[in-house]
Amino acid sequence: MCSKNAYYFDYAQSKEPLTEPLSIGGFNSLRNVYESSPVPESLTSEQAVRILGVQGQLWTEYIPTTSQLEYMAFPRVCALAEIAWSDPQSLDFADFFRRLTVHVKRLDARVSVIAPVLSPVCPSARGESG
Repeated sequence: MCSKNAYYFDYAQSKEPLTEPLSIGGFNSLRNVYESSPVPESLTSEQAVRILGVQGQLWTEYIPTTSQLEYMAFPRVCALAEIAWSDPQSLDFADFFRRLTVHVKRLDARVSVIAPVLSPVCPSARGESG
């Protein structure tokens, strides 16, 4: 399942246009990814069991470099991985965000550029909804 509103990573991670690279438009925060269920509430239980997975989309027509691709994907792909592999009843954004602060150090060592999750300049990237 791939919700356009939650799992499209070619949308900006911040509502601050000066902090974001050019994107296709729209806004999709880390919190929005984490708190969006891959199983729509409109499905019956018989339909819901047919959902086999979740995927994120990252179209690259506005993404000219690998660095920008990594920026658009991380850390939202971390939120997507957690909701894909976790029991929905155990999901807790505050706990995820606390653990993400440790994981960001690993990302900084491996990925050239990630969105400023912990930056006070970019509160929506920290996970605040909007």
